[in-house]
Amino acid sequence: LQWLLDIGLEIEKPVPSLFTFNMPNEDIIDLMGVVAPNVSVHIQGDKLKHIGPLLITHWGMSGPAILKCSAWGARILAGKNYKFNVQVNWSNLNELDYKEIIKENKKSYRIIANKNPFNLPNRLWLYLIKKIDVDSKISWNKLDKKSGNKLLNVLFNDSYQVNSKTTFKEEFVTCGGISLHQINPNTMESKIHKGLYFCGEILDIDGVTGGFNFQSAWTTGYLAGKNSVI
Repeated sequence: LQWLLDIGLEIEKPVPSLFTFNMPNEDIIDLMGVVAPNVSVHIQGDKLKHIGPLLITHWGMSGPAILKCSAWGARILAGKNYKFNVQVNWSNLNELDYKEIIKENKKSYRIIANKNPFNLPNRLWLYLIKKIDVDSKISWNKLDKKSGNKLLNVLFNDSYQVNSKTTFKEEFVTCGGISLHQINPNTMESKIHKGLYFCGEILDIDGVTGGFNFQSAWTTGYLAGKNSVI
């Protein structure tokens, strides 16, 4: 990119975007392949928060909720050197809703392991119960106040340590590139160097999924090619 700087173009520093979270020290990775359908993911210490499905992998967490965090927070997470805590709300409910559901289910005589009122995969449900040291073989009506609060906390405010992102060259796209205010969006021509056109990932464009980035590359490539023809 040095030659671009040498001719006066502004470059937004490139950083990886659309990556998954590595959690080698968290035993939740034993649940690889499990998908929680609707979670809220929050990067602790920042306002970065996104909602969607979450996939547990053999190295950590992936899925739309995680990828959106990594896309919108690409620069924030790079600034943390990819070491941070991620807070997970497993059913994307508010605290009051969790309390009401737990309160209602405490009237039940069914075994906790067999009655999962939060639309979670069974393996994940059993993992969370074990994580808070609640006996999964007791019935809901025997869940005491302390255990109920622990269940509320692990569902609403679960926390995991992220030690890194996906390994080098496994990121989907790059955030950063030539600053868009120096490019004519109708032709992709440089505003400061007539006859010089740019397209694709060299521009400071990245979307929240791979499909948006393909479309951006195709569209900007088409415009640059069409308008650069003499």
